[in-house]
Amino acid sequence: METQIPVLNFAPIRNRIFSLGFQAQKHSLSEAPRFSLIDVGLVPKLGWKRSVKFFRNFEAYRNNISDKNWSCLTSFYPRSYYLFYYYLLFWWADYCNVLRDIVESPKRSLVAELFFRYIVEVDRVIDDSMNGNKMLMNPSLIKRNPEISWYLSAFLNYLGQTDNRSQIKRQICKSFWNYRNKCLIACQNTHLRSDAGLEQILLCKQITVEGLFLNWSSILGRLYCPASSQNLVENAGIVLSKACMAMQIHEDQLDFPADFRGGILNIFHEILKIHPQELRICKAYVDTIPWQHLDGIWARQNLPASCNMAQELVHRYLKVSLEESLIRQKAIYLYQMLGNINSHPIGI
Repeated sequence: METQIPVLNFAPIRNRIFSLGFQAQKHSLSEAPRFSLIDVGLVPKLGWKRSVKFFRNFEAYRNNISDKNWSCLTSFYPRSYYLFYYYLLFWWADYCNVLRDIVESPKRSLVAELFFRYIVEVDRVIDDSMNGNKMLMNPSLIKRNPEISWYLSAFLNYLGQTDNRSQIKRQICKSFWNYRNKCLIACQNTHLRSDAGLEQILLCKQITVEGLFLNWSSILGRLYCPASSQNLVENAGIVLSKACMAMQIHEDQLDFPADFRGGILNIFHEILKIHPQELRICKAYVDTIPWQHLDGIWARQNLPASCNMAQELVHRYLKVSLEESLIRQKAIYLYQMLGNINSHPIGI
């Protein structure tokens, strides 16, 4: 009689290690450690030289921020997330030839960071399964949310303190209000519908996610770049927005258990609905696990059609991003930071 060798399940270990990278430490940027064990994961993505360059820029940037209590992102996000934000900031600055200005004079960049955090707060409130739809039906409730109001006031206050011309500040405010209104309408047309499918949710995400990075790039461009460079600023926004839309699809796959339990709209959930058998398998799996993230190895083994469809969408957005780029090599640097979402070849 043959002795069966037990199959070891490493998913709980993988997810425990993974979850450690998603725990916010709630400290100011100046108190953030210079280096952490989790940062080792950047080296395979960026290479040793570019990793060292990033951390040198990060150290100089935060040392040059006069407000040592600044904690817009570090009080909310885990280290892996806020480092990713600052990588995007430095990538954008390098693409637009203003990296030295950003690092040495970071105060104006905090306007863009507050814009980013404000949108994150609005998104978090709308995704609330208890009150999100109520707020979409009565948008004045969103404005009265204390955290949202605080970040809006801080955004306008920091913008007012910059030494840029009044005309530029008015342009930033106008773009901000237009984007916010478009997001509200897109979310109302999607979240309040019971039959919103994959295409409708992708359209909503394009308006909100792509629009976020297009406007973020525009804000930084108006604050740091001369008028003659605005074409490059616009192009950086397009490259970044398409790449971050690809990342959103990957993130929705990763976040499926948490979003499914919370009733949050999720792109991967809509993909699973196209493959009903895999949806049933995934729901049964989620019922048996305590963690909040979908194990990638398990998903590829048990949900092959859905994972392939999600990867094709990722590929589609990355391909457009690369084709639109005016500086191909710098676009590739961005994709390398995105890591394993670019497992599908796109000719780079």
